[in-house]
Amino acid sequence: LLLNSCGHPVSASLSSPSPDGKTTINVNAKKQAALDPFIVTLEVRSGNSVDGSLQFEIAASSIDSSNVKFDWKDPRNCMIYFTQSDGEKRIFSFYSTNNNVILQEFKKD
Repeated sequence: LLLNSCGHPVSASLSSPSPDGKTTINVNAKKQAALDPFIVTLEVRSGNSVDGSLQFEIAASSIDSSNVKFDWKDPRNCMIYFTQSDGEKRIFSFYSTNNNVILQEFKKD
């Protein structure tokens, strides 16, 4: 009980619409206790339908616009940057074609 009252949020939501407004990337994050990592669901929506989603953990005290950045290259291509508490960046990419939606973590070499 004491750990949950440390002032850090245990849930968060962010979203970013594409430049043409047809697609939205949503970030929904929750954690059980203040010291736990966030369980993040990254979701791509077109209108009312979910085109793709990805779930992963992020070690951060909060999930907000200070540590999550959306970089839309065009309406079908976006890079999503998460900065963890230790400063490490995790990068995810969204790309769509006429037939497919690709949502994945960008792996470093």
